[in-house]
Amino acid sequence: MESLHLLNTVSQKRAAQQLSELIQNKRFTAWFQPIIDFSAPDRIHYEALIRAPKDSIFSSPSDLFKAASLFDCVEQLERVCLEISCRSFIEHKLAGKLFVNISPLTLINSNSEQATVQVILDQFALRSDRVVIELSEKYPLEDYAIVHAAMKYYRDSGFKIAIDDLGSGYSGLRVWSELKPDYVKIDQYFTRDIHQDPVKREFVRSINEISRSLDCHVIAEGIETKEELSVIKTIGISHGQGFLLGKPSILPLRQAPAIAHANRHKIEAPRLDPDELLASVLIRRPALPHDARLGEAADLFFQDKQLRAIPVVRQQVPVGMLIRNQVLELFLEQYGRCFDANDSVSLHMDQAAVIVEKASMQIAINKFLVSADDACDEFIITEQGQYIGIGQTKKFFDQLNEQQMQAARYSNPLTMLPGNVPIYEWINELLLAKVNFHVAYFDLNYFKPYNDKYGYSRGDQLIAWLGQLITTHTGNSNDRVGHIGGDDFVVIFQTDDWQIKCELILKVFEEQIHAYFDQEDIDAQGIYSLDRSLNKQFFPLLSLAIGVVNPDPYRCDSHHDVSQIASDAKHEAKQIGGNALYVSRRRSPDKASYSRINS
Repeated sequence: MESLHLLNTVSQKRAAQQLSELIQNKRFTAWFQPIIDFSAPDRIHYEALIRAPKDSIFSSPSDLFKAASLFDCVEQLERVCLEISCRSFIEHKLAGKLFVNISPLTLINSNSEQATVQVILDQFALRSDRVVIELSEKYPLEDYAIVHAAMKYYRDSGFKIAIDDLGSGYSGLRVWSELKPDYVKIDQYFTRDIHQDPVKREFVRSINEISRSLDCHVIAEGIETKEELSVIKTIGISHGQGFLLGKPSILPLRQAPAIAHANRHKIEAPRLDPDELLASVLIRRPALPHDARLGEAADLFFQDKQLRAIPVVRQQVPVGMLIRNQVLELFLEQYGRCFDANDSVSLHMDQAAVIVEKASMQIAINKFLVSADDACDEFIITEQGQYIGIGQTKKFFDQLNEQQMQAARYSNPLTMLPGNVPIYEWINELLLAKVNFHVAYFDLNYFKPYNDKYGYSRGDQLIAWLGQLITTHTGNSNDRVGHIGGDDFVVIFQTDDWQIKCELILKVFEEQIHAYFDQEDIDAQGIYSLDRSLNKQFFPLLSLAIGVVNPDPYRCDSHHDVSQIASDAKHEAKQIGGNALYVSRRRSPDKASYSRINS
């Protein structure tokens, strides 16, 4: 459809008449696209998407809503769309939740007009707790207080709230923070080719970690390839939506595709070192006090042609940034120096400058990617809130990519979990810092006989699943998972609930391991295979042994000492037999005592 603003008066009048007729006669159709819950793929939610009749001039939904905006009938259109979506949802007898797109303006007005949304739901006996109001980005509203009040009204009425396209437009971290939604959708830009982009992976990972702390579900939009799905699932995103999982259809998908059920090994991109990353881009540069004169800043810019920005501080706390082009434009104009030279720099600084705490690298990535302001390619770095220097955005991301590629070189190729080198580095770092930590060594019992009977392909699938299982249940930024090789895994715990996590892993392992055996072997509770002497022997079903140690950082000199006591603990766990957790009291290679916990 030709741009509505370019249509002549007659054509616009015809478009307005057709739109009015469509709304009045409710001549729209609801299509549904599935939203898959990865924790239970058979649990499907649906986003309602409205389509105009084929014989109308509104060939796409975007044309339809652009016309509604132009002709000032967005609220009427959205109410009709909501009614049609609810009716169709009930007629199809769909399970799960219904996601409906509504603009802030409609929500606010429906709140004041006797809760039109609730009236529509009551018309179809649709409970409010089955409806998710997806805050549409088509019509941004800057008055957050009004939107917040409307959201509170609907949440108190039982509705769930979602914000759309996190990372684009106004649906940024501020909206997330203020509205506290139940669901947040990551813009498809960050999903596209995420398997090839370490920066996107780090952004999505950090968003997922924030969501956990806020008890919020994350939905990754635009999943179109198996590789994208694999990374999204292994990062731990709870929900997904996209053509790979199901296209919008007038006949809703009732069963999740097989790929949604598939176990994917954990691709745990190694954690980045925030101190190393930000320190590498830190440039020590003097700042101007907030009450300095603009003329002083202009002189600095004129003297140094390479100077792009000057931080502004109040008692060493950054409050903004002076941008070179913006300041010099004032002084290059006629009378500029006369009128502006004596102004305080605080009147002309950019108050939205990106400020990053030295140890908060993930927050830095969020700010860079969510911020729409690219007026300056420099950002302010602080340490405990105090200004210490500036950094350059391009150099920051160059270093970020370099760290990711360096870490990938030491990852296990099967699970993409960090291998021996990063594990040793982590342990040495903790020993040097003299902090308390636990090391859990995971090993399968009777894996060789399993591999001999079922083959290496199924053995690899089992290893990938075990890596995913361990990582899923140790999901904390302070716990690090590594894959030494074969069926051996290591978790470095800095959290206090390490024993609960290990026991949960044993429980889930015991519940799910049968899926990797043929029924006849399950019935026999074991398999026949050749032992190391090539004699046929009966071996029990696979079980998991976990040995845990709490190294003494004052008596363990390096990862070699920790490796020795962890290996001994793992050996003791295997001696117990079955699914077992062995907790050693041995804290260095020269002193032994222990306890054991059977599963």
